[in-house]
Amino acid sequence: MTHSQQLLEHEFAKDGITVRWTFIKGAGPIINEAFGNHQVNVAYLGDLASIIGRARGLDTRVIAVASRNLPILKGNVSACFAARPLSCRL
Repeated sequence: MTHSQQLLEHEFAKDGITVRWTFIKGAGPIINEAFGNHQVNVAYLGDLASIIGRARGLDTRVIAVASRNLPILKGNVSACFAARPLSCRL
């Protein structure tokens, strides 16, 4: 939806920034390599690949999280990232 409606393009155009979409076939290691080679600035990346990239020295930041089946944690000051359904022990 973000791509098809050009939401990022319209928002960043206000500041004179051009958005260029690159669709990479592959998994996290390929995206981490692109970050390391300064070929991408923003990517949709899974949790494990993000952790591995940081552990190997990539200077990355999480700016948004998308998940399904996130457990509801009533009364707790904790959360779990769930790319796939999982159980969390608090």
